[in-house]
Amino acid sequence: MNKQNNVALTLAIIFASAAVSGSLVFFGMQMNGKASAMDWDKLVSKVGEGIETYVKKQQSQQIDQQQQQTADKNVKAKAVKKVDESRDHVLGLKDAEITLFEYSDYVCPYCARFHPVAKLALENNATKINWVFRHWPLPGHDPVATMAAMGGECVNEVGGNAKFWEYTDTIFAERANNVNFASVDDLAAVAEKIGLSAAGFKSCVASNKYLSRVQEDIKEGSSIGVEGTPGNILLNNKTGEVLTVDGAQPIEVVQAAIDKLSAK
Repeated sequence: MNKQNNVALTLAIIFASAAVSGSLVFFGMQMNGKASAMDWDKLVSKVGEGIETYVKKQQSQQIDQQQQQTADKNVKAKAVKKVDESRDHVLGLKDAEITLFEYSDYVCPYCARFHPVAKLALENNATKINWVFRHWPLPGHDPVATMAAMGGECVNEVGGNAKFWEYTDTIFAERANNVNFASVDDLAAVAEKIGLSAAGFKSCVASNKYLSRVQEDIKEGSSIGVEGTPGNILLNNKTGEVLTVDGAQPIEVVQAAIDKLSAK
């Protein structure tokens, strides 16, 4: 249940309780002390039952609404662009049954939290899934987030897929240790740490040669319903069925989605 729904439910309960309290006061005034203790207890019991029924109804409606929103999101996510080996960064089996598409932001702390979960999911399902990393830098994290994304492509240009993932692993490991990236120099230090030229990295990022590449990922992700990071989509490549697993979900949630898709 999302925060907005929780607030709405809380307000509804407060409103109902206030209305009931007012009714009890009014009833007491009307009875002017003539009602017996038993009558009063019965009334209070009935009012309590009424509030409980009301709350359950509101909760049920919110659950139904959330389930419908999730179903609609999954339908929209079916349009996810299939793996393109000429441009995508992929780990795992080439012809995997299931692909985990992650739309991610290098500066995002939740992406850093999810990164080891995705790695574990790949490790635990090595014969079943692969993992695709796509860029979705958040405007609130720019300009560094977009520079970091372009930097990933610059690293890939020099060192290929292996260096791209080494760069990605290193950045998220540092983010998980509360290291902040505030400039291209900070990002270049990562490139140097994995054995690449810091000067060459900064020159490549400054050229914006991969800006359009990053923007393609952003546009595609937005078109299929990605609203935040990490935006995760699991696709069964055989059946076309998808499940969205948004946010820094634990391995149990990701594994349950993999198992559900695999069963289909």
